[in-house]
Amino acid sequence: MQAQFSVRIREELPDLHFFFLSDVWLDQPKTLVGLTKMFDNCVENDFIPKLFVFCGNFTSRSIANGSGRDIQRYNGEFHRLPKDYLRSCFATESFDALADLIAAYPMISQSSHFIFVPGPWDLTLNSTLPRKPLLSSLVSRLKAKVPKSHFATNPCRIKFFDQEIVVFREDSMSRMLRNITAGVKLDATGDDLKRYVRYFRFPNAQSLTKLNVFQLVQSILDQAHLSPFANHIQPTLSDHDHALRLYPLPTAVNQPVYDYERRKHSQSLRLYWLTSTTGSR
Repeated sequence: MQAQFSVRIREELPDLHFFFLSDVWLDQPKTLVGLTKMFDNCVENDFIPKLFVFCGNFTSRSIANGSGRDIQRYNGEFHRLPKDYLRSCFATESFDALADLIAAYPMISQSSHFIFVPGPWDLTLNSTLPRKPLLSSLVSRLKAKVPKSHFATNPCRIKFFDQEIVVFREDSMSRMLRNITAGVKLDATGDDLKRYVRYFRFPNAQSLTKLNVFQLVQSILDQAHLSPFANHIQPTLSDHDHALRLYPLPTAVNQPVYDYERRKHSQSLRLYWLTSTTGSR
């Protein structure tokens, strides 16, 4: 029955697509240039995704313990847009610039949903997991100009018919590598674990290995929890700990993984892994 339902969805909704973007650094001018190119390609090819998921960090530098100048840069740095972008040459605020950019494409802003998931460096009301949405004072223009914008917690869950996608933005890999027990070696060659993982390798990713990826995935799967660490390593809000649990298993988990030894290249590895929920495909 579920298989027939999945076939029917593919037949009746052939143009249904989800876009996932992580580390959308709004304090870097080239980010808006890249987003402009992406939106242009979507419109020119009549390829309008149903959903855009923008994951933090939305700044290239941490400001959790920063000065007032860092906060001003986060919310008030100027960006020069492409010369042919005549609607506005400068935007005085990072999220305002993104709001103006999205609103400039009515085909996208009126039909697509936008979900914003904060990262560990973004300004939220709390710094422990699960994190609350971005501060409303930063995204007021986005709410006004993009009617289908949604500001989610970190992690968040996207429900699509009988399927569930968990979006989680946390530097779990670097935290695991800092706290891994010496001498422990994981057998990550079995097909039972390999079938969960779908990842995309970038040319600059040299420090992270396939074994590191399998270790992280197996730790999360074994504990059925997005934060498989002791509370003194990764504090969590006990009243909302259920938001981090992965039981029953969702259809998929989307989580970026980064190589901080080569941080200047930003993203080095993107991890997308499937779970074994029966009948979810």
